[in-house]
Amino acid sequence: MEFGETAEETIEREMMEEYGAPIYDRKLLWIIENFIDFPDRKVHELGMFFLVNLPRDHSIFDHTTGVKHIKNRAVR
Repeated sequence: MEFGETAEETIEREMMEEYGAPIYDRKLLWIIENFIDFPDRKVHELGMFFLVNLPRDHSIFDHTTGVKHIKNRAVR
């Protein structure tokens, strides 16, 4: 996340930067919170997981890439 950026803006920007994919109908599914003790510092981590729709013709749906998706009904 960039300073001042919302989680929704971040997922849109990251998907465009990493995959060249615009996203549609984003929905925050869950947030995971971790506290990690490294030898030199402590970290408080928040992970936000979204369900998004992508253009059907995007290469992310090429199953040879190892990316898998799940049906919407599985996460409702």
